[in-house]
Amino acid sequence: MVYFQAFLVWLVYSLGTKILFIKSIVWGNQLLVYGLIGIVSGGFGILFLYLFSHENFFKFAKLIEKKEIKKERKWLNFFSHAGKSITVLMIGLLAGPLFAALSARILLSAAKYKYWFVFIVSAASSVFWLFMARSGIWLLRIN
Repeated sequence: MVYFQAFLVWLVYSLGTKILFIKSIVWGNQLLVYGLIGIVSGGFGILFLYLFSHENFFKFAKLIEKKEIKKERKWLNFFSHAGKSITVLMIGLLAGPLFAALSARILLSAAKYKYWFVFIVSAASSVFWLFMARSGIWLLRIN
């Protein structure tokens, strides 16, 4: 049952964000697109941080964490020279809400602002990657 819950949470996150991201590339309303994808990604970041912080209650969160911890350790080692907040920011921007939540749980466990920080980093990550994708498509149209 725990494996099914972990798989279900991961599946909803993966499929939901990928579908929303692909649809957001072609939608016309800029403010709605960037706002929606930012809020959804920020919400997933907070959800993952909450699940990882309460893994005694949410047993499936430990399984998700075990699956992703090797990738997370690589990111942590890569940014080990930076401060904790900068490390969470860079990992979150480059890798998305799941890794932002894992990084914050490891590095910012005592911080009062960690949920807000993960929300902002997760939202910024999705907005950044959506901007990059839309810019790439725009550049392809010009050429």
